[in-house]
Amino acid sequence: VYNPTIYDVENDDGDTLESYITKEEAKLTSGILNWNLKNIEKLTVGGTYDAVNKTLTIGGKKKVKKYAIGFEHEEDDYLLRVSMIGRATKGVTIDFKKDKETIVDAEFKASKLPDGKYVVIEETDVA
Repeated sequence: VYNPTIYDVENDDGDTLESYITKEEAKLTSGILNWNLKNIEKLTVGGTYDAVNKTLTIGGKKKVKKYAIGFEHEEDDYLLRVSMIGRATKGVTIDFKKDKETIVDAEFKASKLPDGKYVVIEETDVA
């Protein structure tokens, strides 16, 4: 989701003369199917993974980390890649169902890249 806040400069007649983006926000949401506590730690914001005991604890104050985040989607003739730097914002929702896959939902808020952009979307031909 990309949400710009736009300010319109209008004349006395109400005609828009110029429009400017004054604020931008970009968020990506996804779900993961594989159960991996080290990856889930990145979604919890306040989580800590202990590899020795294979334990993830959630809660407590700590600095929020940013990560390089990438999603890929392949069709018959192209590969779509979405990349950004960001942080988890929503926490973690884990939904266990008896006869279906366990899906862990995640939401990431993009940080501004050095060139002022937020998200890079690339399409590559694979045919």
